[in-house]
Amino acid sequence: MKKIFFILSVFALVSCGKEEDVTAECNEPYHEISSPDLLNGKLAPGTYWIYLDSIGMTTDSTVVTSVSEGKVGVCEEFHAYGYNMTTYPALLSSNVAIYYTGIEKNTGGMPNSGIKIYTDFNYPDSSAAFNVSRLDSCFIYDRYYKRVEKVTVEKDPSNPGKTKSVYWFNSDFGILRHDKYNAGNVLVWKKLLKRKNIVR
Repeated sequence: MKKIFFILSVFALVSCGKEEDVTAECNEPYHEISSPDLLNGKLAPGTYWIYLDSIGMTTDSTVVTSVSEGKVGVCEEFHAYGYNMTTYPALLSSNVAIYYTGIEKNTGGMPNSGIKIYTDFNYPDSSAAFNVSRLDSCFIYDRYYKRVEKVTVEKDPSNPGKTKSVYWFNSDFGILRHDKYNAGNVLVWKKLLKRKNIVR
């Protein structure tokens, strides 16, 4: 009986020691979302977008259904703001998250785990997977938008076959245009922002 108690006591001490080691390793600095441009992208429920696919001549709408904000990471070292969306009539779910590194679509809950669609207009992203162009203004559907990033994702995991996508995005209104290509690099889908209701 004494032997069993001793083994359990040692196991408890080792477990406690491991927990302290993990805590001791958490010396990461806290990365807060501090850029005014990124903070401008914090949208609230009630936000919606109506898009026209100018190739298929179909219309769909995307609605922000819920939001969350908090700390993520092993050491809770990253400030994160996210919103969940549903697209109608297909009832597709997706999410967008804002981190100090930029804005990502379909994120896995950590910086650089999703499709980066915006990097902060003032600070270019150096990742080879994302080709970023900055436009002072561009015309989409029926109006001009200012401070737009055009991001080319060569292998977009949200596309069938991970084909190319091009996103036009600004922090005022979100995704302004989204182009999808097939495996032969032919444009097959061109969603243009037609109407929107932005709630912050």
